[in-house]
Amino acid sequence: MEQTSFTLGDVEYTVAKLGLRQWLELEEINKKIIEAMKGKSMLEASSLICSYLSVITKLDEETLKSFFWLEIADAYITILLACIPKTNFPLLHGTTKEESPISWDYEGRTWYMWSHLLMSKYGWTLENTENLYFNDAIAYIQEILIEEQLDKEWQWSLSEIAYSYNQVTHKSEFKSLPRPSWMVGMNKIEPPKVARLPVSMIPQGLVMKWDQNEKVVN
Repeated sequence: MEQTSFTLGDVEYTVAKLGLRQWLELEEINKKIIEAMKGKSMLEASSLICSYLSVITKLDEETLKSFFWLEIADAYITILLACIPKTNFPLLHGTTKEESPISWDYEGRTWYMWSHLLMSKYGWTLENTENLYFNDAIAYIQEILIEEQLDKEWQWSLSEIAYSYNQVTHKSEFKSLPRPSWMVGMNKIEPPKVARLPVSMIPQGLVMKWDQNEKVVN
């Protein structure tokens, strides 16, 4: 859904191709709305929904509370639908283990982290990145992260630490670099496999083994 509209009072608002920064802001507020609803804190959820609508309408919370609740609900659902990516990106379905909060994390960090990746990779300005259609931005971010991961896997496969010695088989075994959950299932870089040379590719003529050739020379 690239463009849609809703009405509050006598004013019609249009939602068309949300930019990355605005989309991330809406997503963060919506997460809080869901948490409030799960905790059955409807007063908090109502306040957050007004904050959510304020991002698009630029109206303050008190003004939004004066509208009929059906209009508010319709506006919220309309914007919510406009925020659904058109592509089913694996990146958005990854799971993370419950760990201690990162000490350098803060609310709104996703925007700065994503914009940093995009600007560093493509040399875009902050304004270009901010207004980039969110669906395209997610696609670019996923490609950047895939490229970085595959490069790490390649470098890992070339290092000695990737091969551990098996005491049972007396052979070195390749241990692949772990992937983020959203990449699990994608083809991994495997160590080179030993392949037998087809008979048709063996050079014509007399083929002698090394030990036999040594005896002839001596």
